[in-house]
Amino acid sequence: MNLEEASKKFAVENQETLHLVIPMLHELKTEMLKQEIQYKQDSPEISRLCRDLTKFVDEKCWAKLTWYHFTASFLHPVYREHDSLKSNSMEQELDRVRLDMKGMLASLEDKALSAPPKKRRTVLFSDSDDDLDQETDEVTAPDEIDAYPTTNFDFDDGNDAPLAFWKSHRTRFKKLAVIARSVYSIPASQNKSERAFSVVGHMMTDLRTTLDPEHLDELSLLRSFNKLKGSIA
Repeated sequence: MNLEEASKKFAVENQETLHLVIPMLHELKTEMLKQEIQYKQDSPEISRLCRDLTKFVDEKCWAKLTWYHFTASFLHPVYREHDSLKSNSMEQELDRVRLDMKGMLASLEDKALSAPPKKRRTVLFSDSDDDLDQETDEVTAPDEIDAYPTTNFDFDDGNDAPLAFWKSHRTRFKKLAVIARSVYSIPASQNKSERAFSVVGHMMTDLRTTLDPEHLDELSLLRSFNKLKGSIA
């Protein structure tokens, strides 16, 4: 994945993008370092600019990465092996991710054991009522955190999405699939939420100041539905 491809993927609204953040920053920093060396002799100004941009990426981007960014990359069947995750500092972050997720999986198992037998059910990526009868693994299931990194998957990064991948593998990694669903629901950018606030701002005009939040939600839902209906038609 190059920088241009990653930028195009970030622009897509209805797909998971959080796993792209770390690889994209890595590619950007790598390219800036190459340009800094390339222009050092002939264009010192450009070389210094590349060096400053690299420093900016470190201070303003890498330093602000969260647990969710590392988890999204770790849970991606392709980017879990990306060069951006192979440094010592990244390995330490991934160790923390694995440790935290082991605690989460243990918590999920405890909740499953404490529930009555008839209620030990979960709905993972449900598309229909047929999924309601799918039960979780017993407590004797193998450690998913240890099994996942060593498992090879047939995954096409160009066409397959992470949520679709975890939906197809939810039978073997049921508890990890729950975590993946939560993590990949987080967008990599704020563009979509900012557009939503912009739409509401157009609705909440000086002539409609008495609209309550419930009515605003309903108007936003109707607008989204009409937009979706038009695109389908």
